Amino acid sequence: MLHRTKIFVVSLLLLLLTTSVVLAQENRTPTTIISSIVNAPIVPDGNVTGAFPDFVINLDTSMDPAVSGRTLLAGKQIRITMPADFTVNGAPVAGDPFAPSPFNEYSWAVLLQGWPQAPIFSSFPPGDLMGDIRYTISMSGTHTMIITANQDIDGSLGLPGPGIKQIHALFAHLVNPAPGTYTVEIESETGPNGALEVGMGQFEIKADQQPTVALTSWFNGPGRPNAIYQTVAVGDFVKVPYHLLAWAANGEPLTNAEIRQNGPTSADIVVFDADNNPVDVGDVTVTAPAGEKNLQLIWTGGAETISAPISGVPAAHIVMPLVAGAQVGNYVVEFSLDGGNAIQAFVEVVERSTISPGIRTWHGMSYDPVNDTVYLTGGRNQGCGNCIHYRDLWGYDTATRVWEQLKDIGDTLSLPASEEVGKNAFDSESGKMVILGSILFDGESERPMIYTPATGDLVMGGNTNLPPGRFEPGFVYHPVADRVVLFGGVKDDIADTYADTWLYDTNSDTWEQVATIGTPPSRGRFAMDYDSDANKIIMYGGGAGHVFSGQVLSDTWTFDIATSTWTEIMTDVKPQLREQVTGAYDAQSKQFIVFGLSVDGDYETWAFDNAAQTWTLKFTSTIVADPRAGGGREQTGPMMNHPGEMVYSPLLDRVLTYGGNVNWPQTIAATGDLWGYDFESNTWEKIQPTALAVQLANSSSNSAIGSRLPLVIVLVFAGVLLGAVLVLIRRGGGRLGGGFGRRMGSAESTICKQEAGFYTILIRVVCIFSNFRGDKGSDFPRRRRGKALEGVFWVQCTQNPPLTSSSRTAEGGVRPRFLRRYGRINVIANLSTINQENCI
Repeated sequence: MLHRTKIFVVSLLLLLLTTSVVLAQENRTPTTIISSIVNAPIVPDGNVTGAFPDFVINLDTSMDPAVSGRTLLAGKQIRITMPADFTVNGAPVAGDPFAPSPFNEYSWAVLLQGWPQAPIFSSFPPGDLMGDIRYTISMSGTHTMIITANQDIDGSLGLPGPGIKQIHALFAHLVNPAPGTYTVEIESETGPNGALEVGMGQFEIKADQQPTVALTSWFNGPGRPNAIYQTVAVGDFVKVPYHLLAWAANGEPLTNAEIRQNGPTSADIVVFDADNNPVDVGDVTVTAPAGEKNLQLIWTGGAETISAPISGVPAAHIVMPLVAGAQVGNYVVEFSLDGGNAIQAFVEVVERSTISPGIRTWHGMSYDPVNDTVYLTGGRNQGCGNCIHYRDLWGYDTATRVWEQLKDIGDTLSLPASEEVGKNAFDSESGKMVILGSILFDGESERPMIYTPATGDLVMGGNTNLPPGRFEPGFVYHPVADRVVLFGGVKDDIADTYADTWLYDTNSDTWEQVATIGTPPSRGRFAMDYDSDANKIIMYGGGAGHVFSGQVLSDTWTFDIATSTWTEIMTDVKPQLREQVTGAYDAQSKQFIVFGLSVDGDYETWAFDNAAQTWTLKFTSTIVADPRAGGGREQTGPMMNHPGEMVYSPLLDRVLTYGGNVNWPQTIAATGDLWGYDFESNTWEKIQPTALAVQLANSSSNSAIGSRLPLVIVLVFAGVLLGAVLVLIRRGGGRLGGGFGRRMGSAESTICKQEAGFYTILIRVVCIFSNFRGDKGSDFPRRRRGKALEGVFWVQCTQNPPLTSSSRTAEGGVRPRFLRRYGRINVIANLSTINQENCI
């Protein structure tokens, strides 16, 4: 009876422990993870009979970049199995690297993380070119592709939205079957602690190509967000425009397609017939919050024909910027082609004060040394005529690094519609800020507006003896003379510039035009500030004459207000910057810091030592791997063709610049970035708002706690089982089965083997726990990693000689479809030329 009881207890515990081990080691918890399977967005025929399957598996994960994707731990796998209906494309041909085979080196998969279309490092075929490889691709037979993680692919990759959200798979050695719906299977060890998730998705094969539109983030600038999901403030442009690839029903590019807005939330996609009449071929529809009337879908001209990213397939490239409306909420932007597919993008519109002043250019900035505050006024959301004109006042507390909207200048002063708010200067003697009312090409004069930070009062200044209206002048306070100095600026017709000098007295609210000794050439859009060591105004560069066809200047001048004298400083070395420049005097280093785009296309930072009267090139902004991961690269410094204003903050000991146009004179790419330059370390830093940093820290800590909860449960369960086994050992005289030192009968031998196996399993459990990936925060590499395909390589598709559908090999055999479409593939491993951060 005792043996039977013991056998029953041991069997029960063995069953429980085996269950525990299976859960802890194998983690096989089947779940459905596929939300949809769609044709790849870089080819029009990945789902067409006779082509090879090229598709994207959308996991059932939010496309919101703030939501993390799935985790694939080191050693874990994702297996994608195609149905047997997909046949192998031919047989291997010896000596021909492009011949089809069951293990075709151009069959591959890319894990897409964070914001969608942001690839993770991989061993992209035909080999490991990099070294920091996070996963490898292999085949099991002809129809199962295996993705094996070499390192953890999880939250350590950084924000936004770490983890896996999509899988782009291409089976170049298979051929799509007859039209119909086919089931693709996926086994993915991406559940909690590597649990198995099983899914099946439907992939529809069509008889012929359909009109196809795809959204790509390939063309976004370095460090720019993904286009699928964006967050912007009311009235702002989305941070990146929508870049669309479009094909007609025959697979040819949808050449000369245009987008024409026909209502507050809709537009037509049109092409032109032989008589140049527009023909509607698709739609753009925006689902917006109720009452939205201010949405702008910007037409940017006819589509150009390009080679699609990665694939090289000819495609029409359409660009559509979007200006968010006045209503806070979620917007869904849908692009569709008649008789073809539809794709969606998402925009979250928030109140401006919850972010920052947002994207803008042609604004004003000054520094308040009493409150250690940077003031920003007005400007536009782009450098154009058809744009949003801001008439607001913001303050940036340099101690807390927090932006706050202080005033709506337009509403407070009931400004007419023609009044635009531009430059400002802070008068430290009176404790007031002088704001210039700029122009909207109507000839209005520069009537000042006066803001008093101590009281919050904002009043209109006098209207006598005013300077003529202008934009982009130099506007700087001279503390010794207690005057604001105004020089130059672009005239209201943009065909010419001013060369006049004016002084404004804040206390008496009066203007005086100064007859100077010596006068610099007329100019606008230049760098100017007060040199506190020389007690002079210092000025560099700009553009003279017409905004688009005038003369570019690279001269340096100083203005002595005591003698009303302008003096040109002649130097052997000087920056050759374009007319779009900005600058500020760094009082700590005694240097006039200037930033702008050089004539050679470099984004350069120069320093002028007025005492030595020498210019020095200090810094050239470049693009490097983005340590935040998530796809893309980051800038080492600002990269604006038309930079925003610049001021010096003594508290931060940095010169600060905000906003500006990155694509001047085009009209779609203003920024909302705040950069700080430290002369001593010679480095630029993109300064983030404090509130954002707090939010990210909170979200990270929450996810970390959640990820360890399953581990704690398994450990407790295993501890209970271990205690039960120790009880059995104790009952057996400290040995399993009552001791191995004596000869046992068959029944005793059976029990001993059961208990010995029991003990062996427990040892395995301990080993498993010692290697648990969820508890490896201490030894996981914490170095800052680059983003996305920064570490892979560029695939350049060429056709030399061009290959057609009837091209044949030298041996007379027809080349595979993959080669007929793409031509021979050349791999370029020069990483300095890669710009593949937002490819699809």
